[in-house]
Amino acid sequence: MLTGNMGNFYSFVFCFFCFLTTTFAEGPEKLGCLEKEKAIAFLETVENLLRKAGDSFPSCKQDLNSTDQSECGSEKSLAYIEISKKLVSDVRENFPTCFKPIVVDENLRDCSEVLASGRNKSGVYTIWPKEHSTTGKPLKIYCDMETDGGGWTVIQRRGEFPVQQDFYKNWESYKNGFGNITQEFWLGNENIRVLCEKGCKIRFDMRAENGEKGFAIYQNFYLSSSYAIHINDYSGDAGKQL
Repeated sequence: MLTGNMGNFYSFVFCFFCFLTTTFAEGPEKLGCLEKEKAIAFLETVENLLRKAGDSFPSCKQDLNSTDQSECGSEKSLAYIEISKKLVSDVRENFPTCFKPIVVDENLRDCSEVLASGRNKSGVYTIWPKEHSTTGKPLKIYCDMETDGGGWTVIQRRGEFPVQQDFYKNWESYKNGFGNITQEFWLGNENIRVLCEKGCKIRFDMRAENGEKGFAIYQNFYLSSSYAIHINDYSGDAGKQL
């Protein structure tokens, strides 16, 4: 069983590196937007598979008096998995995307302030949330400047896009955020906590399978340090059963 698993793993790694070689031989900057999105989606899929492989690999529990070395081979394979995960993560983070975020004044901390500064076009902007400004760390966000007067910082989006995002993620992924900010994504629990440190108005826009739409607005929303949700003061037409 272990030998078969290791064989499958090495075959997978070989195919993955063939993908990297082919992609970067052409030059990722020369790929069309759809090809880039597919490549990024593939990288995220690989990252998820490596994570699941690492979680399911048996640990080395060899008896010191045993001469069977097969069980301890899993430790080496697990190390290879961790190295591969780091490589995939680095490649995905540095892979060119199809958009150029608009860099705004470092004093602007969310989309409502971006709108107030006179920028009224929906798109990707770079801002500096309060806690990030002290470290000089910017944050890329998508601003909706059309819905209900505009100025909305989008924290999650799901819909019909060429590449469907996998939302089956672990805690760390939901903490840091994932996905393509111009399509399907989750902004990240920590980013949301920082953005709404003093409370935010939050809006949920939903569409049923039959095309029926609804929305819900809560006037006060924030996340505690443990990311517990605090929310109240509802209005809208979607009902409270969100």
